[in-house]
Amino acid sequence: EEIADKAFREHQIEKKINLLEEKWKSVNFLLMPYRNTGTFTIGGWGDIYAVLDEDVLEVQQLEMSQFKGVFAEQISDWYNSLLNISIILEEWKRFQKKWMQLQPIFDSSDIHRSIPSEAKKFKSVNETWRDLIKQLKENMNVKHFCNKENLTETIKVSNNLLEEVERGLNDYIDKKKTIFPRFYWRIDLSNNRPA
Repeated sequence: EEIADKAFREHQIEKKINLLEEKWKSVNFLLMPYRNTGTFTIGGWGDIYAVLDEDVLEVQQLEMSQFKGVFAEQISDWYNSLLNISIILEEWKRFQKKWMQLQPIFDSSDIHRSIPSEAKKFKSVNETWRDLIKQLKENMNVKHFCNKENLTETIKVSNNLLEEVERGLNDYIDKKKTIFPRFYWRIDLSNNRPA
């Protein structure tokens, strides 16, 4: 009876792993055209997070099972994969938010002349954004795309550059404020409220 119970529980674990495999084959990014930029932004974050949160809990339960035995490596791989997806999604959401805030500003040729260093950095980030979206359009599966080599690093570097661009832009606006005192309001890009 003990052997039968162990076999049954191992079979349940195997079924759960197979269900994870099947489910994540259909978890895809949703791309939405962004203004007249010729590129896209990602939508449907909530749907991806709902599946991710549910499956992280499922995998954590499998990790604690005394019957995981032969499936321990697969379970560990799933845990690491879901953790990686979570990290990338958080970084990418940040990337998208900052990119969307700054893109219309750096669409202006005036700003390129006024703060060329920041414009150059934004141009680099903009190219990275467009390249990632182009790659994503080829295969929009979340698990597949988030396992791309160097993706986390690429997005983190872009986020750091966007922070530098934002600081430079805010400094530029502050300087303009002192030159033109009537220019008494601005939007602080870091929190989207009048400063």
